[in-house]
Amino acid sequence: MIHQSITRSKRNYEWSKTLCEHYDFSGSVRDVSLDTSSGLSGSAIDDLFSEWYPSISNRAKRGTKQAFQSALLNIANALSETDRYQEPTGFLCSTLNKYKREIKRYKDNDFSRVLFASVLRDLANRGFLDLYRGFKGENHTKGLLSLWLPTDSARELLSELSASSEVIPFHDSIEPIVLKSDKGELIDYQDNDESRLMRSELELLNELRESVTWSYRPAERIHSDTGKAFLSDQYVTLGSRNVRFKRSFKGSFSIGGRYYGNAQCLSKAERSTIIINGEPTTEQDIKSMHVRMLYNYLGKPAPADGYDIDGYDRETAKKVALIALNADSEKSAAGAIRQSLGFTSDEAKQAIESFRQAHKPIAQFLYSSSWKQLQYLDSELARGIQLKAAEQGIPVIPIHDSFLAGAGKADTLTEIIHSEYEKRFGYPPVITM
Repeated sequence: MIHQSITRSKRNYEWSKTLCEHYDFSGSVRDVSLDTSSGLSGSAIDDLFSEWYPSISNRAKRGTKQAFQSALLNIANALSETDRYQEPTGFLCSTLNKYKREIKRYKDNDFSRVLFASVLRDLANRGFLDLYRGFKGENHTKGLLSLWLPTDSARELLSELSASSEVIPFHDSIEPIVLKSDKGELIDYQDNDESRLMRSELELLNELRESVTWSYRPAERIHSDTGKAFLSDQYVTLGSRNVRFKRSFKGSFSIGGRYYGNAQCLSKAERSTIIINGEPTTEQDIKSMHVRMLYNYLGKPAPADGYDIDGYDRETAKKVALIALNADSEKSAAGAIRQSLGFTSDEAKQAIESFRQAHKPIAQFLYSSSWKQLQYLDSELARGIQLKAAEQGIPVIPIHDSFLAGAGKADTLTEIIHSEYEKRFGYPPVITM
């Protein structure tokens, strides 16, 4: 199988339940993030496209071919995640034949959503995808997106194509400053001094990351329940596109603002193997950052570990905390916890109550959509840390609440994180490595 661009999948509890209830299906299903900015390229793919789409006009050829290449890449990504987790993995994409105006500054390909869906349907008709159509219902009032699962025929096809194929981006550059609505829809904006400054900072930081070689050992298999990773013995280069980051805002440039990049999709075990120009790296984590920030924001010292809650492992407690703080109501929080962790309604409510009891001083922030403020604060902290490190020539990969850099610069990075955090919150952070 082709080594893909970095991908991340998650277990989809809604589709797992739906498939078990309405189809001849047992067990869990996963979905991988859809990538329409890149595709598979190679002589065998060129020949296959010419064979399957012989009558495409020259005007439509470029977009249709990119949609075809992107569809093959997403199938390959899903198959790769199926192998890694030993669970069926697909991707989510609407089947609606409805054109929607796309904003030019964000375009990272030359095809429409309608054309992409058409190519997916064609691949399904040829036996390479199983389509499970999305729907609205009692528990899915916002709609459940259609699920596309690769078939055994797709696996055979990708195995044949792998020898002469590579992953290529469709456009050389992508807009690094992203503004979305509360519903997650892209919004156009007028450039001003603020956006131009952010863009120039991002370019500086991205160029610094691209000036060195990052490599890692990919996970060949990950246990779907425990998360234990079984790593390859071979190092793979991350590539410049995977260490380029963008900032994403919601509604305005004072809400959200987090840094996003493909390198963040690596598992913790994979990140621990990253080397920079052949040298080891360290990842420094600000422990339970959002809980800590809320305590410090109120002028109170924070517990050593905000996710140490009786009756729950740390990863579960962290998900419960972040969902409950970021939701706008108890009902939506419980629903998100059910979906994310596979809890029953009673289990979700009990988990939220356990967090409330453990953190009474900041209980006022539950169901307050705190992410709007917290993500902006942590993104500005990440901005300060990266720029301060860049002044000393230190490239840093930000992972929201942690920062990865060369091990030889660990002490300097620790000092920078302490300085930038205390400057903003008045208390020292707790840093783990």
